[in-house]
Amino acid sequence: MARLDVRHYLGIYAKRKRMQEEGVTDPSVEMILFAREFVERLKSMPLDEEIILCDHTFYDSKGALILKIPVHPQVLDSSALGVEWFSGI
Repeated sequence: MARLDVRHYLGIYAKRKRMQEEGVTDPSVEMILFAREFVERLKSMPLDEEIILCDHTFYDSKGALILKIPVHPQVLDSSALGVEWFSGI
């Protein structure tokens, strides 16, 4: 797998944040707040710094916590969604 860095995640989450602000997407309040905070934290980091994602949590290359993704335990169980194809994601 390719090395994922600040540039990679900043591009993705800045776009998600912009889509939320424009009303294109309508995520939960927790995810809106997460996107805002994550983008702000990434903006202060070097673009080529590696980001490590482990157990729904983002860490910098030194292992320092950046931010944890808000996850509701019942959503982690795809059977609760009643969507069979979702289990492959």
